Amino acid sequence: MTVSEFHVARCGLAALLLMSSGISLAQSPDPPTSGKVAQSSHRQHAGDKQGQSLEQACTSPFSLSSANCAKAPMPIFSKDGRLWLSFVSHGHVYLTYSENLAKDFSTPVAVNRIPEQIYADKENRPKLAFGNNDEIYVSWTRKRKAKYSGEVRFSRSLDKGVTFDTPMTPIDEGALSSHRFDSMAIDNQGRLYLAWIDKRDKVAAEAVGKEYDGGSVYYSVSSDGGATFTPNIKVVDNSCECCRMKIEAADDGQVHALWRNIYPGLARDNAMAILSGDSVVKAPVRVSYDEWQIDACPHHGPDISLDKENRMHTTWFNGGGKRVGLVYGRFDTTKDLLEHDMSIDSSAAARHPRVLAMGDTVYIAWTHRIDNGTEVRLIESLDAGVTWSKHRVVASTHGESDQVFLLGDGKAGYVSWSTVDEGYRLINIHYRQASLPASSLDN
Repeated sequence: MTVSEFHVARCGLAALLLMSSGISLAQSPDPPTSGKVAQSSHRQHAGDKQGQSLEQACTSPFSLSSANCAKAPMPIFSKDGRLWLSFVSHGHVYLTYSENLAKDFSTPVAVNRIPEQIYADKENRPKLAFGNNDEIYVSWTRKRKAKYSGEVRFSRSLDKGVTFDTPMTPIDEGALSSHRFDSMAIDNQGRLYLAWIDKRDKVAAEAVGKEYDGGSVYYSVSSDGGATFTPNIKVVDNSCECCRMKIEAADDGQVHALWRNIYPGLARDNAMAILSGDSVVKAPVRVSYDEWQIDACPHHGPDISLDKENRMHTTWFNGGGKRVGLVYGRFDTTKDLLEHDMSIDSSAAARHPRVLAMGDTVYIAWTHRIDNGTEVRLIESLDAGVTWSKHRVVASTHGESDQVFLLGDGKAGYVSWSTVDEGYRLINIHYRQASLPASSLDN
């Protein structure tokens, strides 16, 4: 019996057990469905009715695919205000949504009918994007047999998530090398951009006896709602091969890309480029000069958020160099200047900073290990990153936890966090008056 067959058989038995316990069949762990079912309770997956902890319930062989038990959940708001999560369970990418800010979630829907080995970790997880005509786009990375290798996958729904196309691989090199750490964005024309870290140039160089540091950044564009993609376009050579990248569309329609690059002396600093259609309209430029020199994988990519003035707010991590720890900078793409940069948290306990710009208000959140667990720290700026508040703790846990995410629904900002003990949480954040100059802030 295959793993997938075992999952289906196990789910059938679980459905019978749940029905006898008074839980509706709509909430049972049936084989993956391509259609939406009735709403299921956010709390009914916690296992407390059986005296189980959430961790025990989620690790049970009869556990349901749910927001609370989601592996590597990725949050995003759609234009109608729904909160969507993509996550991985039993070899499938699932989507679920909430219409009441994570109090309840819909029954998860599987994107891929045939199970795959899927990356679902802190740096590499499925992504979601929404087209101008209610298209739902999903990308993820399928694992390959070779270590540290993968294949970018893509699927779409044209009926608001009722059904999904058979997954495809928009890589024109085939599966000869590795393609991982995918990121998506939609520009103001509705064009879909899909970018990733690629190793085809490294493989080609080493085949003729040449050295090649890291990987490269490639992307492709779809102008027909995800039906077809352009030939793959290279942005740069010698990117960090094991750090997530991020792309985001500005209001003017251009797409900003940010990644960790490898510079002379194996310095791993950040770089950015601007894309428009199948053209790199702004060639890659260096964003940071912290000179963290390391011949290894940081597994710690940068984050980006653009404000209405197209100012690029960025956060990243340094394990060495001029500034150790978490760093913020506002980058002026017209002057190629990193302005208002500062150290956020220089402690070795700080990890994975995220940034969210909403008008002139900018939030930064990150996880910080403490003696008895982990807490989420948050700072705010009310003047587009010039001055900042002191940090405050918005959530904490005693158990293991995921990375933290920041997102907005157009009205408010939220912290998204998944923990083993508490499950999935969405936390509304309210700003406080900033009082410190950015250059002097270090929590």
